[in-house]
Amino acid sequence: MSLTARLRGILFTLLLVATALVGSTLLLPPAILIPLGFKRLYTKYASVIAWWWFSCAAAAIEVIGNVKYEIAGNVPDDEKVLVICNHHCRLDWLYLWPLVMRHGRCGALHVTLKDSLRSAPFFGWAMQAFGFAFVSRRDRAGDLDVIQSSLAGRTPLWALLFPEGTDLSDSNVAKSQKHGSTLKPPIKWSQVLVPRAAGFAAAVEAMGSPVIYDLTIAYDNDGRPDEPSMLAGRFPSRVIVRVDRFTRTPRDAKKWLFERWARKEERLAAGLTGEPSAPSGALVHVLFGAFIAALACYALCVDWRVRRVFYATSALWVGVGKVGGLDAFLLSGG
Repeated sequence: MSLTARLRGILFTLLLVATALVGSTLLLPPAILIPLGFKRLYTKYASVIAWWWFSCAAAAIEVIGNVKYEIAGNVPDDEKVLVICNHHCRLDWLYLWPLVMRHGRCGALHVTLKDSLRSAPFFGWAMQAFGFAFVSRRDRAGDLDVIQSSLAGRTPLWALLFPEGTDLSDSNVAKSQKHGSTLKPPIKWSQVLVPRAAGFAAAVEAMGSPVIYDLTIAYDNDGRPDEPSMLAGRFPSRVIVRVDRFTRTPRDAKKWLFERWARKEERLAAGLTGEPSAPSGALVHVLFGAFIAALACYALCVDWRVRRVFYATSALWVGVGKVGGLDAFLLSGG
């Protein structure tokens, strides 16, 4: 592995962790009490922090990781969008952020995540503050209620959902094919997994007939992208995204979803292609994010008062997690 690749991985990881640390412990906590009486004001403030962090991270993928994007399909500037995508690897959500950044919607981004990520230091704390949906996969009715509650009444909104529920590992492909063999007609896909329609239908209902962006993602990479390769500076050389836009809500969510996934299987098997897409202002986003993070980290190192705030807010996040998380409070209407 080249020294340049190692340095890219270290720099990207440091930037991601530093901005998450600063955002979750120094920028977001002052607004935690706002929901007690001014939830709309809190939502606007949190969206600004989300825009700062997601834009910086998205731009860093292209600037530091040197990842090139190819995009097929037209994406207008819709305000309320349900984004669905195949789940090729565990980092799909991260590699889709640059597409959101191109349309200036990082502050409106909403992601559905595993509930185990809620307590992750810095990253999970920030996701709680942003009002993301955490699902357990053990309580189907409860998960659907969380998805609907987290999406209802939010505008602007770009909600990202992976209907497959998990990534395209060999074991998951085998499980999906086994399940697909019991369907009528039988399904045996190798490029995608059999999707789950309940979460998709719940999201459509909660958002009230949103525009749907059906994304198909593929990577020019040696193996599926994962965390160790990213940390080591081995980023995919290209990310190819196909966007199909639908303005009408499907009457039969399950049938429509299966038809779209069958189309994904065909496209991915044939090889996904797109047009080169250059980011706008990516370097500015990286420099701005790095400047704020560096300034805050410097203050953290030299000023005992800032360190005291850091310790206090970290303890606050741990305490909030013990009682269900800030996201649960935000969704409760409290």
